[in-house]
Amino acid sequence: MARHKKDINIRLVAEQAGVSVATVSRVVNNRTDVSETVRRKVSEVIERFNFAPTKSVERRVNIGIGLGGSTGRSTGPHLHFE
Repeated sequence: MARHKKDINIRLVAEQAGVSVATVSRVVNNRTDVSETVRRKVSEVIERFNFAPTKSVERRVNIGIGLGGSTGRSTGPHLHFE
């Protein structure tokens, strides 16, 4: 079953790649603390689903809300957009 672009999120990418949401965040942010094997696996899933963080995620991260919920405390992954 094909997924609509709006259904694709960081949690789905993590699930499909068999890694944590934090690992997907590290790959998206091109961090060096991810093995090449894991980076390749996550990148393949990102490409397959055409995943890209949305502007709303970028805005929430920039103001410190994160992806962890609505408590105002960031318990989710920390995405960095340059």
